[in-house]
Amino acid sequence: MLHDDEVPLRSAKNIVRRLRAAGHRLSRNDLLSSMSFDNSTDTRMLDSYADEDVNRSNQLNDFAQLTRRDESDDRMLVEQDEEQTDYLAINEDDELLESASMTNDGDIDDIPTISSDLGNENDVQSPYSEHNYIATDSAEHSPSVEELSTVLALFRHRHKLSKSCINDLCDLLRSLGVKNVPLDFRCIEKNLKKKTENILQGRRFVICSKCSNRGGSLSKCENIQCNFNSGFMSTPTTLCTFKILPQLIAILERHNVIPERNCNQFSISDVQEGHVRCNILHRERVINPKKQIVTLLLNSDGIVLKKFNRSVWVTCMVINELPRAIRFDLRNVIICSISMGGSKPKKNQFQSFIEDWVIELQHLELGFHVVPPNLNGHFVQVHAYLIAASLDKPAQALLLNLNDPTGFYSCVRCTIQGISVPVREGTTRVFIRKNHKDCQNRSNELYDKHLIELLKKRPKSKASDIDPACGQQGPCLLRKLSYFNIGPSFTTDSLHNVYSGTFKRLLEIWFKSRRTSYSIHKHLPLIESRLDAIRYPSTTYHLPSQLKFYTQFKGNEYRLVLLFGYQYFKPALPLKYFQHLKLLAFAMNLAESFVLHHDTIEIIRMLLDEFDHLFSQLYSVNSMTSVVHSMVHVHESLKDFGPLQNYSTFNFESVIGSLVQSVNGPSLVIHELVNNINILQAATEKIDHIHLHSPLRIFIARLFSTKRQALPKVSSEDTKKSVRLGPMLKLPQDHIVMTYLNTIYSVPFHIHETCWKNKIRFSIYNPNSLSRNCDSCLLFKNQNNETCYGFVVAILNQPQEGYRILVNQIQVNRRDSLILKGRCIINPFIFWGHLTDTPKFVIISLEHIIVKLAYRRENDLFHFFQFPNTVEST
Repeated sequence: MLHDDEVPLRSAKNIVRRLRAAGHRLSRNDLLSSMSFDNSTDTRMLDSYADEDVNRSNQLNDFAQLTRRDESDDRMLVEQDEEQTDYLAINEDDELLESASMTNDGDIDDIPTISSDLGNENDVQSPYSEHNYIATDSAEHSPSVEELSTVLALFRHRHKLSKSCINDLCDLLRSLGVKNVPLDFRCIEKNLKKKTENILQGRRFVICSKCSNRGGSLSKCENIQCNFNSGFMSTPTTLCTFKILPQLIAILERHNVIPERNCNQFSISDVQEGHVRCNILHRERVINPKKQIVTLLLNSDGIVLKKFNRSVWVTCMVINELPRAIRFDLRNVIICSISMGGSKPKKNQFQSFIEDWVIELQHLELGFHVVPPNLNGHFVQVHAYLIAASLDKPAQALLLNLNDPTGFYSCVRCTIQGISVPVREGTTRVFIRKNHKDCQNRSNELYDKHLIELLKKRPKSKASDIDPACGQQGPCLLRKLSYFNIGPSFTTDSLHNVYSGTFKRLLEIWFKSRRTSYSIHKHLPLIESRLDAIRYPSTTYHLPSQLKFYTQFKGNEYRLVLLFGYQYFKPALPLKYFQHLKLLAFAMNLAESFVLHHDTIEIIRMLLDEFDHLFSQLYSVNSMTSVVHSMVHVHESLKDFGPLQNYSTFNFESVIGSLVQSVNGPSLVIHELVNNINILQAATEKIDHIHLHSPLRIFIARLFSTKRQALPKVSSEDTKKSVRLGPMLKLPQDHIVMTYLNTIYSVPFHIHETCWKNKIRFSIYNPNSLSRNCDSCLLFKNQNNETCYGFVVAILNQPQEGYRILVNQIQVNRRDSLILKGRCIINPFIFWGHLTDTPKFVIISLEHIIVKLAYRRENDLFHFFQFPNTVEST
């Protein structure tokens, strides 16, 4: 009840907004009226403002635009209290926008599709661009309003800018005389959504935390019998569910029908060659041998917006049949649902959150029709099946409707009960397999039995008692899908289960146990100095910080320390503890290989079984948490779905993180998030369909690239070349390199310090460099097709032969190995070598390079590290 002298808060906000807008209009009009255009030397500004009537008309248009914007803002505020269950859409005024389309000189062939990965903050601009490129684009070819709208939308996403910032940027560009600049961000939206189909179609609901009723009001529950019918006591959860079919069709119709991979009985390189998908093919093609199938990988994760005190939970999917290079691009990610509330979703509510898209997945299993671009307009029927979910531990428990990760029976792969052990704060659950020999692997059949047990009415028992349902708290709707197997379909996540889970747990034990034999405090400076001495290729990001700051590490920092740096813990750990660490490091190096052979999977199983068996013997029993226990299930995921990097949450977190971080306001969070996704997808779609101005195309590529040195700053006649050269290197004629080259070449040649091949940087070896990045250590094939290693000492440009690399070969001494149960296991990615006294030079072409290596030098001995794959966080 308001008194006569009180003003409602919403009305007060409207008044303040209108006063502020009026002030902006007044100051703008005063500024325009005070300008004198007679003395201006800018011809574009003269052309734009010479006519006083045009100036007056522009002011009136600005006033009308701002008035409509105020009215639209008021409508958006009022809509929050109205009941809404209609489809989410951006309803805007039908304004007429001028567009001056220009003809461009040509496109660049080698610019990749924009992905959602964020760039590296440590990227530096190439100081050598001016050596190779001369701008040739003519200044009179100005980009169109559609092109500028596309670039500004991507620029906003890349730097997480607010709409008001983009409005000011548009004003700045217009004041500098740039033609065809959109009026403001609303015009950018309209330009992008014009002629673009909105494939992100969804419905919004407000979920009551008391009765789980779906409604449309943000102020009260619509269920008359609910206690919150008079008003919510806390912030309710807002849920938006989206249709999968339009997104799925749009993705499949952008890509050609992918030829089926043969299911190899001896090796697995991707999800398509895993046992699960191969079994689906064999089963479904018994009746119809030509049946087209796509499989889906699910992820669900939450992000806390601390500045708004809100939790955003995003559920999405990717298509496993897409090439790995583009599989996790934002354009190819299917958004299933987005929820937002004061905390993460409750377990008894989450099944209702996923109900809509689970039902749609059941329909997609029956088939739908698409028109791939390579079939000349012919339809093909496709069947989609969800086969796997890549989640962290809390999300697994939420989606499976299982006990929390710290509870009994909390393993999603088996029914191990766990036991309570005392700790300082109380008790914790540990999972030791030798104490639970009767545990079973979870499956659909076992799930059905557990659900029957839940239906039986029993008196409530203690948490530590034997649970007939083995931790199952209720139904899991994913059981309704044909090929989602409760248990095996929950993959091992290398990010949360291994690197930020088990290995982080080991670091905690070593740091916190000061009085034990495995404490690393005394040797910490030595370990850190050796880790810091590793020189990585420039394509590696999130290089490890000092080990003492391990609690603040990113996932890739844990990964690099484990895969490469495990050797440097040897002086600090007793032998049996170091050998135990090597079991985990060897297993993860092998599990992330490009190709997995079945005997390799068996080796990984042996390594991690021994790791799990020794863990509780070497360390305290309370260290055997659920995440440590999950290591024994890694080999099962490898067998079913292939190498870990093809389904880890590394890929999903970068996509979801970039989306959620684009939210700038505390109100209408989901509305803004959905709108940002639509704008970003429309902008990336425009890149492929409009004749983008060449400098803008290069700008976009540099904007999202983590390898900006490999891209030119301006357009040139050499832009389409896949090889770029850095500055020339001048060596004296008596230098050992020049002496060798003069015996090889009788014609002139040039030597360069740096080159880029397909945007990958290569540089000459500099032993005195203090940088942590080095692009000179290579794995390559020689003329006899033998695998060799070496350092780049010169980059040659010879007119007859083109570009060549002079490499000083390395003599490999040994590879790291360990003995397990009488079997010698070799780590193929860690080895030692040295340079010979007499340099062993070899000239190779750029096409013979396989991969760049990391290394560390100690006197004359080199310690080399090869990445198991080049797609996971590198």
